[in-house]
Amino acid sequence: MCLSHEMIKLRSPRSRRLQREPLKPRLSRKIVAGARVNLNLYWAKFEEIARKNCRLDNEINENLANELKELGN
Repeated sequence: MCLSHEMIKLRSPRSRRLQREPLKPRLSRKIVAGARVNLNLYWAKFEEIARKNCRLDNEINENLANELKELGN
């Protein structure tokens, strides 16, 4: 009986906190609504820019791949 009484005293409220999963990381301060960017407004512009540069990027990648193949032979 004395042992069980001592074990109860050793437990603290902090022990329950340690067993829980860690919380998700949060920013140090709250983000105001005005600072949030609505991606839907800018998505069309982004797609337009990406399409223009897409062909050039593919050409560059193909050239690099061909040069690497030549070096490997």
